Amino acid sequence: MKFMRIPPLRLLIRRARALQLKWIIDNGICPSGMPASKGILNDDEIWQIVHFPRRLPPKGSLWASRRLIAAHRRRSP
Repeated sequence: MKFMRIPPLRLLIRRARALQLKWIIDNGICPSGMPASKGILNDDEIWQIVHFPRRLPPKGSLWASRRLIAAHRRRSP
């Protein structure tokens, strides 16, 4: 079975509205192999997935590196 190509996640997140992303997560993208989550995840969990990628720092940003270093220092004895 051949799967259709879907746009990279970063483009999809940037261009799609939150309600569109929720619909995609709810219903899946059958030809791409992404299963539906409706009935597996509740609405709150799906909305958490929708909003999570938009909170990530830009790729290669120093914000992520500084945060990881600070977290590591807090855990080290």
